[in-house]
Amino acid sequence: MESISEERGLALLTADDLKVLSLGISTAGRAEIKMAKQNPNRHIIATTIDEKGLLFTKELIEQRGGVTHKQIELKIEDVSKSMPYADDSFDFVYSRLCLHYIDDKAMKFALKEIHRILKPNKKAFVVVQSLESLKKVKDPVFIKETGMTRYLRSNGVEVRYRRFYSQDDFREAAKESGLEIISMCEYMELTCSDYARQNPESKPSGMLEVVIKKPG
Repeated sequence: MESISEERGLALLTADDLKVLSLGISTAGRAEIKMAKQNPNRHIIATTIDEKGLLFTKELIEQRGGVTHKQIELKIEDVSKSMPYADDSFDFVYSRLCLHYIDDKAMKFALKEIHRILKPNKKAFVVVQSLESLKKVKDPVFIKETGMTRYLRSNGVEVRYRRFYSQDDFREAAKESGLEIISMCEYMELTCSDYARQNPESKPSGMLEVVIKKPG
């Protein structure tokens, strides 16, 4: 299934963006494969905390062909922790539907880390679910201390936690990061309930898309 936000993020990549960090392994690895095929000299590090998801992505890369594991490096990493990369390491950071799984404190830390590892004048593309998505979740409970919302999945049993963002919320999160917000917009997109993207949701979700830059 095609992703509006994925295509918008990939369109931002330039020929000079050769070292890319993808936080959360977007669309099960399909975005990273497209990044690699855009430029054979590009190296992508794609991270996740989902070990099964990482194995699925590894298999997908092997099946698709045209790219290698040398070009796409898969790692288990927690975005809420310090990133094991030197300052000014990356030309582009891509984070689609990953950062809304961490609380306010961790988000502020993650954005500071993104600032640290980006090269000057380079960009990051971030997509999180917006407040519009609250309209489709069951029994939401806002947790003021963390900014997270607790709710039930569509099966009515499984409990999930997510941070739903307004534009002002994101500006507040980014305020001390040193990153400059270049653009911010909202739209609706149909997402999937599974990592492999085989099971589309019945209703679209609200997306908050932010393009940010590390000033030179």
